[in-house]
Order: sequence, then C-alpha cells, then structure tokens
Amino acid sequence: MQTAPTDTVWLLSCAALLVVMRGGFVYLESGLVQSKNAINASAKSVTDMMIATICFSLFGYGLVFGDSIAGIVGGNRFFLNDLAGSDSAVFIYYLLLCTIAAIVISAATVERMRFAAYMIFALSIVCLVVPVVAHWWWNDNGWLRRLGAHDLAGATVVHSVGGWAALAAVLVLGPRQHRFSGRAGFIISNNFNQVAIGFLLILLGWIGCACGALAGLSDTTFRVVLNTVMGAAAGGTIAIAMMHLGHERYSVIRVIFAAMAGLVATSAAVDRMTGIDAMLVGAVGGLISVFGRRLLERLKIDDGNNVLPVHLFGGIWGTLVAAFFLTEGSLGDRVVAQMLGIVVTAVWAFGVSVVLMMVLDKGLGVRVSLADEARGLDEVEHGHISETNLLRCQLENEMAKQECFGAVDIDPNTEIGQLITLHNEVVVRYREAHRQWRSQLAQEETANDILRTRTTDLEQALVAKEARIEELMKETSVVGARLSKAMMLVANTNNDRDLLLGQVGKVASAHLSRILHMSKGFKGDAPLIEASRMIEAVARECEGFLQVFKSLQTAVDVQQLTSFADEAMIDVDALVRKTAHDKRKIRAAKNVTIEVSTGNVPHLFVSRKYFADAIATLVTAGVVCQKRGTISIRTAAGNDGLSIRIEMVGKSIPVKKLALAKAGLGQIFRQGSNAPDPMLFEVAAANRTLENCGGSLNITCHEDGRVWLEAWLPATRLAQEGDRARVA
Repeated sequence: MQTAPTDTVWLLSCAALLVVMRGGFVYLESGLVQSKNAINASAKSVTDMMIATICFSLFGYGLVFGDSIAGIVGGNRFFLNDLAGSDSAVFIYYLLLCTIAAIVISAATVERMRFAAYMIFALSIVCLVVPVVAHWWWNDNGWLRRLGAHDLAGATVVHSVGGWAALAAVLVLGPRQHRFSGRAGFIISNNFNQVAIGFLLILLGWIGCACGALAGLSDTTFRVVLNTVMGAAAGGTIAIAMMHLGHERYSVIRVIFAAMAGLVATSAAVDRMTGIDAMLVGAVGGLISVFGRRLLERLKIDDGNNVLPVHLFGGIWGTLVAAFFLTEGSLGDRVVAQMLGIVVTAVWAFGVSVVLMMVLDKGLGVRVSLADEARGLDEVEHGHISETNLLRCQLENEMAKQECFGAVDIDPNTEIGQLITLHNEVVVRYREAHRQWRSQLAQEETANDILRTRTTDLEQALVAKEARIEELMKETSVVGARLSKAMMLVANTNNDRDLLLGQVGKVASAHLSRILHMSKGFKGDAPLIEASRMIEAVARECEGFLQVFKSLQTAVDVQQLTSFADEAMIDVDALVRKTAHDKRKIRAAKNVTIEVSTGNVPHLFVSRKYFADAIATLVTAGVVCQKRGTISIRTAAGNDGLSIRIEMVGKSIPVKKLALAKAGLGQIFRQGSNAPDPMLFEVAAANRTLENCGGSLNITCHEDGRVWLEAWLPATRLAQEGDRARVA
C-alpha cells in the first residue's frame, strides 16, 4: 500500500491528530468520573495504547491487510513483515484508529472494573475482534468490501465494535453503587471544564481520523473536513434544541455527547456527503444520542460516559444511512450490504465479548468489591491516596473512637489541609459548646424537679377549687329552681305582657338547667382537663343564652314602637347591594351565593336604622334557610307600592318556622320550645318594622319548590320628586 511522499506526510499528520484525539478522550473520561477514579481512567488510556501497539504490530495489522483468506482474515504481514517505505505510515494510522475501540470500552466501564481484567478484555478486542471486522470492511478482498459495503473512517469497524464490546462488559459488570438506587441517581463528575477541552481535542483529532482514511490529499479531503465539522455542529445543536423544547436546563455534557454522535454518524460516508447531508445525518445522530441515553436509564444499564448512544447507536445509524450516498450498484443492493455488515459485525463483536467477559469473571473477577469501589480505584488499583481519601481515612478513624469529632491530623499546607485547619477550630468550639450544654442540661433538670413539686401543689389547690365549684353549682341550682317556679306562676296569668315575661323566664330557666347539667359531669381523675372542658361548654351555652336574649330584646323594642323618629329618604337598590356584600362571611360558611337584581326603584321614606336592620334580617334568614346553593334578591316598584323579594329554592326550607315568626312573639312562645331560635325573634322584629311602615311580610310557596320571602311597602312610602325637601 505504497503512497506518494506528500501523501505519506499527510497520513502521518493525520496519525498525529489521532494521538491528539486520544488525549481528548483521556481528558473527557477523566473529567466525567469522580475525582477518586480520575487517575484510573487516565492510566487505562495510556497503558492500553502501549500494549495494543505491540499486539497490533505482531498480528493485528496482518489480520487486517494481509492477503485475504476467503475474504475473512489476512494470512500474512505479521510481525511487521513486508512493511516497506510508506507502509509504515499506513500502519501507524490504522494502529491508532483501531485502538480507539479500547477507549470506548474504558469509558463505558469506568469506576468499577478491575484494571487487569480491563487490560485483557480491551486488548483482546483491539487485537482480535477489531482486525477481523476491519478485514471484512477495509481489505480490498474482504467479503463485505466485495459486496459493496462502505465504512470510510470506522463508524462500524471501530465505534460499533467498541460499542458492542462495551455493552457486553456493562451487562456483566452491572451498574455502579447507588446509580439507580434512588440515593444519588447520578454520579457527580469532577471537572466539566476538562470535559469541554477534551471534546475540542477530539473534534480536532476526528478531522485527522476522517481525512487519513483517504490515504492522501485530494479535493475530497476538504469536503471531508467540512462534513466532519458540520456533523458535529448539527448533533450538538439538536441537543440544545431538545433541551429548550423540553424546558430542561442546558447541560453541556449532553451537547458534547450529541456532537460526538454526529461525528460517529458521519464517519461511514463522510467522503460521499454534501455539507447539508452531513448536517442531516449528524442531527439525527444527536437525536439518537438523546433518546438512547433515556432508553438506557429506563433499562437501568449503567453506561458510564454515554458510550452506547454515541458510538454504538450512532455508528449503526451512520453505517446504514451511508447506503443512500454511495453510487456503486443499486440502492437495494447497497442497503442490503450495509445492513448485512451491521448484523454480522454485531454478532461477532457482541458474541466474542460476552464469552470473554464471562470467562474473565469466572477466572479473574472483573469487578472490584463494593468497599473498593467506594474507596476509589485510584487508591485500590494504583496506590494513589489523594488528600480527599486521606481525609476520609482520618475521619473514619475518629468515628471509630468513643469520643467523636476529634481533631484531624493532616498536612496544613495543602488546600484540603487548610480546610481541615478550619475544621479543627470548629471541633474545639463544638467541644466547648457541648460542655456548656451539659452544664445547662444539669440546671434544667434541677429546675424540672422544682417544677414537679409546684405542679403537685397546684393539683391540690385545684381539688379545693373543684369542691368550691360544686358548692356554687348547688347554689345556682337552687336559684334556678326558684326562678322557674316564679316564672310559671306569672305565665298562668291572662295578661299578654305577663305571658311574655313568663316565657322569658322559661328560656332563662332552660339555659340555667343546661349549665347545671354540665356541672354534674365535672369529676374524674384528670381535673385540669375536665375543668377546661366544662369552662368551654359553659361559655358556649352562655353565648347562646346572650344571642337569644339579644334577639328577643330587639323584638320587644320594635314591638313597642308605633312610629319612627329617624325617617329619611333611602336608596333601596344601594341598600340591598350593600346588605348582600356585608353577608359574605355567612354566605361562605353556608356555601350560598347571592344574586342581586335591582329594578332602579324609587327611594323610600322609612327609618334608616330599623328598615336596614329588617332587610339585613330577611337576607340572613334567606341564607340560613337555603343552606347551600343560590338565592336571588330582586327589587321592583309598581303603582301599589315597592317590594323586596328574596327567592329561595329547596324542599328543606322551614316555611312553617318563618310563618311562626311572622305570627309574632306570643305565637312563638305558645308553640315554640323552651329555647327558641334567635332567628325567629329577628324575623318577628322585621315583620313588626314593616307593619309600622304600613307594609307587610309575605311568605309565598310555589309548587316547583320556590319560596318567596317578600317585604312589601305601600306607594305612600315612595319618594316623589317634590319630596326631597323632606329629607332635611
């Protein structure tokens, strides 16, 4: 495979760029792992290249470019034989290209694979599996090459083979600790800036990877450079767009992986594409990287550095789509050749990798222990104890002691040492605070003893007060009984006023009886709790008692009035709207809404105070009777007078109770209970107010369940145009 001197120099330059590319992978991988595993990641990339160079030179190169045996493997050119002139440049280029597969395996198995097991596995893939696949695709007499299969820069030969081997490795290894346990969910990378620099070096090296496959300078070289850059840019851009559309935070790691997937996807036919073709292929590669990562997470496959979506999935896509850019043969033949190459490569690479990993696992063991994984492979495999690990060891020793939070002994001149110096100062302050806390705790225990003594004294005093409360209740019982008898005597007279007073006495007697009944239960083993309950019950009863008599007092006051001294012109519509607004609290409590429909009625000459109280009472009665739903308030005026109608709907509206209230106080006491509803007194007062104004309170029931509570006032109460002078 002789080349011109100029082409030889160009090929060596591309090989140098492949070294840069490998350095970029080292930066990328060591930046993505935790700091305790960074040295291990770098060590694998350096050592596998050393040993792979020896192995590839002995037999790997011959398997690829030796004289073909049935189109399957090469049969000569082993041990660097027959390398003359520019063939050495070709050897160096393909050596560096094929060893990229080892980097792919290293990136997928980070932080948990034994170093020795990795070296055996990766070198076996690079020196045995990859050369056989490369012979099929790249050797002029390879059986896939003769069928028309095309893979210029290793989308399948390098990246997919490395991906299939990595898949076999991660399946046998299993995920890292806590990767999918929910405790962490992800592994923290140690240096994102290093990752970004690594990607830029990979992009530069990828140009050499793609151009070197042309074996010389030509017009196609410049198109290859353009397509390589366009594919990476399109892949990264599509990842940014996906994060934006998904309202996710912008992750530079995802952008880098998508751009690398674009590079892999364009590698197969980068010499046959236009710039737009490369952008489309790279964009789809970026999409495959995004969705491939989500698929692996759902399947709980721990792919350390997103290797499978980038190298495996991206390589398959790039190899398959290459059929549409080739010109040799029919499209159907090209698609069949590309698909056949993908399938047989998968079977060979994955099958050999699974068997090899299982053999290594049985014989050598491929995974470090969980304890070693927690300590970090830098210390376990390479004997490098970082400052962080040294600090961890010191803290573990302190935690093992009886007295925790001791000072840590570490070199104070390092960055970690400076932090530890501050930590030791915090420990000193903590110990002093702990000593003060113990002293304060002793003082509090002494205070608690004193408090327990005083509590005993208070309980004894409470027992004495309990006895006193019982004596007071007995006296109250006697007074209540006398009051009840006196009221019963008054109630037997025929005078209506005396009847009213007698019923008032009955109500008072009923409330007092309930209070006395509550007092009987004030006994037991927990006097403090019982006393609290009794006080609350008596308070509630007293509130009810006051509410009844407040409403009754209002009704009596209105009952005695025959005219009003504060008559004035009132805007009825405004009064109704204000009343509906003021009742918002009781509306919310009863889950009732109020609809107000005003008819722009004339003003009224009535008592400001008593008429407003009457309307407020009727609105409250409507809300209470409706219980839930909607009531309507409508105002209307006619020739005979003005009406304010409250419309309710429901079968449970207490029409009889409203009619009883309209009948007056005497009827309430004759037919009501010993503890009438305060609303009855208030409605009776409203009815009396309307009667004093010449109007009336009307209750109308309809067959469809509607009930109208209507306040009617005669036309004589309507304000005329000339009546405004009466307002003053």
